[in-house]
Amino acid sequence: MSLDLDFNNKEFMDLPEFKLLERDFESGNISHCVAITANLNWHLDIVYALAEKFLGLSKSILKNNNDLIILGELDKAPNIEACRNLINNIALKPVNGDRRLAVILAADKLLKPAANSLLKLAEEPPDYACILFMLDINGRKLMPTLKSRARNVLLKLNLRNKLKSDYNIKDFDWLDFAVKFRNLDYLKAAEVLSDLAALNLEAGDVKSAVRFERLRLIASQRRLSGALLCDLVILAMKEDMPFERLFDDIQQA
Repeated sequence: MSLDLDFNNKEFMDLPEFKLLERDFESGNISHCVAITANLNWHLDIVYALAEKFLGLSKSILKNNNDLIILGELDKAPNIEACRNLINNIALKPVNGDRRLAVILAADKLLKPAANSLLKLAEEPPDYACILFMLDINGRKLMPTLKSRARNVLLKLNLRNKLKSDYNIKDFDWLDFAVKFRNLDYLKAAEVLSDLAALNLEAGDVKSAVRFERLRLIASQRRLSGALLCDLVILAMKEDMPFERLFDDIQQA
């Protein structure tokens, strides 16, 4: 049995918080400024899904539509010049409808001058416009003065519920787990281990729960690479190596 750690799909679409956003964007009953924190791999899908609802256009048309303005890249925030240009651009009337949507990617990476240049726009955009800030769930927070002007939404899967129905350590595909787990960042690895600890505790397997929790503590210390942490998890959980030996080796390293 494999463990699904893949967040590259569109599972966010089933989240109640996203469904509410869709309804609000479609009706136009949306805050003038919205900040969405979500897994980075979801950002573009979220942007286009909400833009379709807000502007009433298909994704193929949106990519060449002046009423959707996207600044920055997934891993690079727009600079101050781009932000200033947005202020002038968003002032133009809609071309194909009665709404315009401006999206700032990597908003958690905005430099202070660029963020400050958007303060007035975030507080009072044109009546027909909405400003959308996209933030990585593992990144920094939006600057407080911008955050206070926005409706803040967190889109996050409940990993514990996601795993609950199909996790069984006695029927577990450890090779599949190793391939996926070793590529996770520290925060996600710690989250997975925490949820696996909780699942085992709920199932009455206290020994495994304690082991996963101790592994979570190791992950949170960020002392081991993803590959070494993965090997440690497999030695502790699959090979059932005595924990005292494993942790003595780590502490002496």
